[in-house]
Order: sequence, then structure tokens, then C-alpha cells
Amino acid sequence: MSKHKNLIKLIVLVALIAAVLTGVLRFHFQVTKSRTVKFPEYLGNLTADYTASIMFSKVLLLQESYSYHVNAYRYKILYRLWNAPVTIKKEAFPCIVLKLIGDGENIIYFNYSHIYVSNLSAFNIVKRLTKRNELGIICNQYPERGKLFKNGSYSLSAFYEVYPPIQTDGRYDHVNLKLADKHVSYTSVKIYIYDPNNTVLKIYPHMKEYSLKKIKNGWLIESNSSSGPIGVEFLLKHGAIKGFYQNVSNVLSLVGKAGSAGFGGGMIGGR
Repeated sequence: MSKHKNLIKLIVLVALIAAVLTGVLRFHFQVTKSRTVKFPEYLGNLTADYTASIMFSKVLLLQESYSYHVNAYRYKILYRLWNAPVTIKKEAFPCIVLKLIGDGENIIYFNYSHIYVSNLSAFNIVKRLTKRNELGIICNQYPERGKLFKNGSYSLSAFYEVYPPIQTDGRYDHVNLKLADKHVSYTSVKIYIYDPNNTVLKIYPHMKEYSLKKIKNGWLIESNSSSGPIGVEFLLKHGAIKGFYQNVSNVLSLVGKAGSAGFGGGMIGGR
């Protein structure tokens, strides 16, 4: 089974290195081994650092990285649950297609129409404790019993193709990507947006407090807001990305007003 996990990590590494060398993707990918650390009590029993990279190619690409900080001996699972269908291939409806998943040293799982787990000993725990459209990690010690995570930091990274609903009036397109409805307290939020084809006309971040600045080939959104929904809304040139188009009379009347809605969403936490 360790060979299987190493193969997953090798695929992730090779794919990302190749992408960077070709200049097509410059996603920020990091796998961090767990380490024992002590966190101040005011931060809570479970917090996380969140980094996302969004790229507008012919397909909307999304890479997410979580560093979970555990400060209580109570969690068997650290998870990312979506409020949208997560699949392994493009479907005939709006969906999020999981392409790659990686972690530090722990067991990976993915619950969609079937259950995938990198160690079959953890199958019953995943079946009992997880929900559909969810991925995450389980402690690699005694997986058949679901051993609790010790205090420390644990990583999870995933790479997706997103086929969202797209509102269009034939001149402009509108995409509202929700990255979380609810989540553990975030100690850091960074969202990189890459737009090599100049597809994006305007960006509307949806979170309590943030900064938006221009970087090479895109933008960076940063936030120290620990709670509340997180999402990004985009006004795009027409027909730039694949998705499920919905005709509307005036796209400009929609943009910047859809913070509570959005495709994706979900929860990030532990159980």
C-alpha cells in the first residue's frame, strides 16, 4: 500500500513539475509532513492554513492546499466536504472533477459514488464517518480503529477541474466560485488567480476582510479573517472556459451581488 501512496505522490510531482516547466500552470503545491507543535488555546482545537490557486485555461482549474493544526486529541478524520458533486470525470451537469490528491504521511480517502481509500484497512471507518463529495485524511496508525490525530500539523492537497454554471448574455460571462460555506478557524488564507489568456475582466472576492493585489500573470487575494464564507466571483470574456452556460439578459446586473450564492462551497474541519 505504501507503494500505491508513493505512486500518487510521484504522479502529483511529475504533473506539477511538467506544468511549471511549460509555463501552463504555476500552482503553489506543498506537502508538509506532520510535526509536533503547540498552539495558543485561543486559536481553538483545530485551525487551518488555506491556499488556493485558480487558473483560467480552457477549463477552470483549482488547486487547494490545507495545513490542519490539531490542538486536541479528538479527531479521527480531517476533511474537505463539497456542496457540489465531486466526480472522477466530467459529467452532464455542473461538477468538480478530482484529478489528483496528496498528503504528508497519512491515509487518503475520497467518498463519491464509490469510496476510494489508499489503505483498505481504513475502509470501514471511511464508510461510517464520511459523507459523499468528501475527501480527506485519516491517521495512518491503526486505521481499522480510526486512531486519533496527535497534536501537530497535517497536510492535504487536491487538484480539480471545475465545470461550473456560467451565466452569459453573449457578451460577458459570470462565474461565482464558492470555496467554503463553513470552515474551522483559518489562520491564513491565500488565493492565487492566474489568467494567462486575459480572460478575467473583474474580480469580486467574497470574504470578511481581504486584500487584492496584482501579481505576475494574475492576482493574489490574502485574508486574515478566521471565519465566514469564502468565495470569488468573476466577470469574464465570453466563451473563454468550459462549463454549463445559462442565458441571462444582462450579466453586468449580476456581478458583485452574488456573495451568498456560488458553486462549490461546503465545509472544512475534523470529526
